[in-house]
Amino acid sequence: MIIRNKQERKTYKEACQLSTKILRQLYEAVEIGVEPIELDRLAFKLCREWDVSPSFFGVQGRYGKYEHATCIQINDAVVHGVPQTNYKIKSGDLVTVDFGLIYEGFYTDHAFSVGIGQVSQANLQLLQCGKEAVLAAVSLTKVGATSGDLGNAMITIAQENGFETAKEYVGHGIGHKLHGYPELPSFGTKGKGDHLEKGMVVCVECQVLAGSDKLKTDPDGWTVRTKDGGNAVMFEYMVEVGKNGPRILTDTRDWELVKM
Repeated sequence: MIIRNKQERKTYKEACQLSTKILRQLYEAVEIGVEPIELDRLAFKLCREWDVSPSFFGVQGRYGKYEHATCIQINDAVVHGVPQTNYKIKSGDLVTVDFGLIYEGFYTDHAFSVGIGQVSQANLQLLQCGKEAVLAAVSLTKVGATSGDLGNAMITIAQENGFETAKEYVGHGIGHKLHGYPELPSFGTKGKGDHLEKGMVVCVECQVLAGSDKLKTDPDGWTVRTKDGGNAVMFEYMVEVGKNGPRILTDTRDWELVKM
């Protein structure tokens, strides 16, 4: 997707503003005692109220189509977490909510991680590093930058803080479909990879891991976890590539990393 005129920019801005508004309501609903499936039901409800479709629902997977509006990861879950029905969020948990919608043919996709209640110092450092790594890459999202520039920024910050990034899952272009060109890995070499073009809309994301970057998939065929049980966080922003810098379309930068 490359935005080519004022009308496309206006429509995509509206899509992202609405998506961020819904994601904010999901953020506010993440509390001790809440089951992840309740957050998913809320996402469906909000999509119906705004007459939009959730962009993840119906995506084809290993064992069939995805049946939820959100992916929700807790602690050692990394990506694609199926919202649980038999777990209540408790103090100390790390919760990631990934959400997107379809508005007038335009897709959105973005995510936040938040610590709940009494969060350990180690988990707080993981949250801070995860957000910092992705925002460092976001700041580089401009004409002439490469996917390697962004990836190098993310993995450098992660490793300097004693963490790792998930290599199998990447940021991506987005537009009239959920995933498109270019791919934006959370690792890379400066100056290498695909070049970013003016008007591209991309999802800059990174999963930062407290331990090894070795992953496994649950029997549900979707939920990906760390093999060693280390915790994970994920932040994702939608960005329009500008000539002189990024235009953040889903701006959640001021959201608190811990909710008491």
